[in-house]
Formats: sequence, structure tokens, C-alpha cells
Amino acid sequence: MKGSKLGSKAMRITAGLAGLGAAAHAHALEWYFQSPGSQLAREIDGLHRDIMWLIIGIFVAVFGAMFWACIYHRKSKGHAAEQFHENTTVELLWTVIPAIILVVIAWPVTKVVIAQKDTSAPDITVKVTGYQWKWGYDYIKGEGEGISFVSMLSTPRDQIENKAPKGEHYLLEVDNEMVVPVGKKIRMITTAADVIHSWWVPAFGAKQDAIPGFLRDLWFKPEITGTFRSQCVELCGKEHGFMPIVVEVRSQEDYTKWVGEQKKLMLAAVEDTNRQWSEADLVKRGEQAFNQHCAVCHQQNGQGVPNTFPPLVGSNVVSGPKGGQIRIVLNGRKGGYRPNTAMLIQLVNLVVQANDLPRAGSLMSSWLAKYPADLSVRLEYANLLMQQQNNPVAIAQFQAVLKQDPTNIVALNNLGWLLQTSDPKRALTLLIEAQKIAPNSADIADTLGWVKVQQKDVASGLALLNKAHASQPQDGEISYHLVVALDAGGQHGPARQLLKTLLASGAKFQDLPAANKLAADWR
Repeated sequence: MKGSKLGSKAMRITAGLAGLGAAAHAHALEWYFQSPGSQLAREIDGLHRDIMWLIIGIFVAVFGAMFWACIYHRKSKGHAAEQFHENTTVELLWTVIPAIILVVIAWPVTKVVIAQKDTSAPDITVKVTGYQWKWGYDYIKGEGEGISFVSMLSTPRDQIENKAPKGEHYLLEVDNEMVVPVGKKIRMITTAADVIHSWWVPAFGAKQDAIPGFLRDLWFKPEITGTFRSQCVELCGKEHGFMPIVVEVRSQEDYTKWVGEQKKLMLAAVEDTNRQWSEADLVKRGEQAFNQHCAVCHQQNGQGVPNTFPPLVGSNVVSGPKGGQIRIVLNGRKGGYRPNTAMLIQLVNLVVQANDLPRAGSLMSSWLAKYPADLSVRLEYANLLMQQQNNPVAIAQFQAVLKQDPTNIVALNNLGWLLQTSDPKRALTLLIEAQKIAPNSADIADTLGWVKVQQKDVASGLALLNKAHASQPQDGEISYHLVVALDAGGQHGPARQLLKTLLASGAKFQDLPAANKLAADWR
């Protein structure tokens, strides 16, 4: 039996090595590359295969010559060792031949590496942020712009704890897949909120580390539809093995449908934040937040992990005043549990939903006093200040964001809006820069168009606002800005008709009082 097993294993290894010569067979092996889903991955796969054969050839030649010399020139056959110290020909050969081999390898490899770094002219740009232990996706340019969600492991805890059979995609399944269209160039901008992570999908030949405080990018262009799975490949803490990546490639038609569905969900979420939340609603929301962000460490039953994460059940902190829990989120615990950006953002969202905006601002201000480099919290804080119309402090916060990340389109857009009166020239510069980064953004087109109208450049402003309105015709703020621009441009009839349609729709937006006043003036 033992000999049979060894023979079987040897046959499998031999078959595997032979399979390297034919990609279709090699990709069927569990330990080989995934089947390429893009041209870039196919080129990487081909390089690996060709260079592996070159290495095998060198190995066979060098060790073949060595063993031949050992066997046929051994002392027992009467051979005596040659005595020489220099041989110019040999020295030239063993220098020139490896150099030629390296050049032969370097030429195609350099072309592929340069292609990997060429992230220009993408169809869609997505920012991916690594958290312990999940991924955040923000579609910031192209079709789907504005979509944002968190993707985390969806494998049931019973499977992880060996209480149930393992599923087909054990530890490689998520609650929200990243969705992209087939045949489009996708640019990924990677960063992290806590420790170093690494976003990797081998089927696309796409890998880049996600580093806190840095923005790095990669790209891929999927050629086939389907679901592609991977994991974080940078050791990032206790749950590193529970941080999967799933990309679903759909046809253009299906992708457009998905974008529409996501936009509807986002609109519903915006409507929810404007309502008065009952205690029962907040408890339900808190349960969802716990299951999504806390259960991975503290467990769904609240028992925690011995010697790693403390139990919440029976904890004096949990059952005591809420201030104690908030202090743990903000400050961590001495000698152990460090604070967590994702937890703070969730806490702030809950406080905002309870309509306690001053408390939300105080939480983020305290956090930034301790962690001034936390870009995501600073941006949230700046947006909150803008919502509260605390413009001087909001301006300072957006400027601090741009100092860390000069290409942050949210900061560029909002700072441009805030400076339109006090510093119109700089406002225009910021907004033009934002539009260069995200030329298809309706929000940026709206802001830039409005500022141009206010600066009496009505023709340019009207063109931008028409573009924004065509992209988001249901957006009340954009529609109102277009009404004002049309009227300023002498198109009074279309302006009045659009205002009538806007008010009849019942849309809620910031300038609704101004729109009602304008309608009254026109009667």
C-alpha cells in the first residue's frame, strides 16, 4: 500500500509538471494559477510558463553536466583532476550567457510590468479601503459613481466553528460583491483605515497593497462574465483569513440594472436619515451594525474570544452608562484593545440618525485630536460641519483633507462650494481640478455650473447644469440650480416649467424654501 501511494503521488507531480506546458491542463491543478479572466492575467501566466520551461532547461543542462562529470570522470575510473587556475574563455562564457538569458527574460517582463502600471483612461474608478476585516468599496468615477458599500465575510459561524459542513465557497463568500461590467477598464485605488492589507484577484492579474495614509492604484479589464474569488494577502491581524474578495463580472446590460438598483437603495437610505427614529428602530439599526462590524471579534452571542476579545455578555461597560462604551470606541483600553475607525464611523452614523449632530461632531473632534492623520474621519467631520453650516471650521477641515490627499474629489467639490463667495477664483480652480479627476460626476458638474452662473458665466454654467440634470433628473438640488440658470440665461418659459415640475414631484432638498419663494414671485 505504501509503495502504491508513493507511486501515485509521483505520478501526480509528474503530470503537474507536464501540465505547465499546456495552460488549459495546468489551470485545473489546485496549486497552479487561476484561469485568466483578462489579457493582463494571460500575459502573466504565459510569462510564468515560458520562464519555468527556461528554468527547467537550465536545471537539466547544469545538473546533467555535473552528474555526467561526476559519473564518467570519477577517480575510480583513473581520472585525475585538472590543475588550472584561470580560463578566460570559460569566464567569459559564464558571464555572457547568464547576461543574455537575463535580457531575454527582462524584455517581455518589463513590457508586462509597464502595462500593469498603466492605469490611465479607465472606464470606471473604484476606491477600495481595507478594514480589519472587511473591504469598503466606493465607485468614484464612471457608471455607478456614488455607489458605496462594505463587503465582508458571509460564511456562517457554524461552518467556521465546525458545527456544520463546509460550504462550496467556504471563507470565499461575501455579503456584498464588487460588481463590474465585462470589457471595461477598471481602475482600483487602494488604501486602508487601520493596518496594511492587500487587494488581490489573481484571475485578473491585479494586486496592490492597501496602506493607511497612502493611495495606490492598479487596473484590470475583465474579458469574461462570472464570479472571481480571492482573499487579502497581507497578514493583517487575527481575522486575516476571514477577509475574502469577490468580484462579479456582468454583461453591460446587467451591470446597468445593478447600478439602478443600488441608486434606489441609496435614495431610500437618504430618506431614512431624514426621519425621526424611534427607540425600536435605533435598537434594530444597532443590531445590524453589531452583526456587521462587531460580531466577527466579539461573536454573535457576545461571548468574545478568550484572552483576545472580551465578552460583552455580563460586561459592566456594556450594561453601564453609554459614555463608558463611547470612551472604549474612542480611546481603546489601556494595555489592549486599540480604537477602531470603522467602529467610530458606525457610532457617528447612529448618533446622526438620532438627530444629535453636536454630539456626532464632538465625537469626531475628540478622535481627530488623538489621530490627526485619520483621513476618513476628517472627511466625515468636514461634511458634518458643512451640514451644520459651520463653514469656517469646515473649510479648515477640507483643506486639511486636501493636504493629505490632493485628489480627493469630495473635498475639492465641497471646498469649492464653500469658497464660492469668499474666494471665487480659488473655488473655480478647485472645482475645475475636481472635474478633471471625475469628468462624469453629476455632483461636480452641478457645483461647478452653479458657481459659474453666480460668477455671471451663464452659458458655461448652463451647459454644465444641463449635463448634471440629464444624469440625475430626480435630484431636487440640481433641478433648482438649473431653474435659476435657465432664468438667468433668458429662458424664462423652460425655467418656470421645470420649477413647476420640481415642486409637483414633492422632492425634498436643501433649497426647497428658496424654490417655493421663487415660485411665489413668479405667480
